[in-house]
Amino acid sequence: MCKEYASENDHPYADSLQRIQCLLQDVGSVVATPATSAREAHKKRIGGEFSGVHTRELEEWIDYYSDQLPPLENFILPGGEREGQFKCMMSLKVL
Repeated sequence: MCKEYASENDHPYADSLQRIQCLLQDVGSVVATPATSAREAHKKRIGGEFSGVHTRELEEWIDYYSDQLPPLENFILPGGEREGQFKCMMSLKVL
């Protein structure tokens, strides 16, 4: 949703969001797929084993965008009843 909004409004970070999304999906696929059951096309596309290249690139994006933000002054933790906490955590997973 953010990427679509950014693309429609010609934000300079639209291409970055697409790359970040691809990197996160690649990292997730490496973590979720044992090397013994991965297809050859999958291994070739992501470089075989988990090498850390993806995470280094993501860390560079985090550092780049963090430097442009004001210092974090507070952080909201979900609380309340158990059902509310579960819904909050599930919504974070979906995002």
